[in-house]
Amino acid sequence: MLSDGLPFAGLTLENKDGSGPIELAIGNGTYDHQFHNIYEPVKIAFEPSGSKAGTLDILDASGTTTLITFVQPMPALMEYAAGDLLPVQ
Repeated sequence: MLSDGLPFAGLTLENKDGSGPIELAIGNGTYDHQFHNIYEPVKIAFEPSGSKAGTLDILDASGTTTLITFVQPMPALMEYAAGDLLPVQ
């Protein structure tokens, strides 16, 4: 994948009417900065991992899953227990 090894810069959810996309920002330089939109997100889950910081799992309405594997802890995500699902709507 083109984004392998790039730092996770963050995500934005604009959910004013219950149907906004999630925008992922990856990378931090002029040449490696990327954005990815996930339309109609349905569920978000964070799964902590023993050897890695964990994986963020985003499911959209079409059944497509986007996985983001962290190699360093993200403190804001570490407060969620394994399998916690966050409803998007």
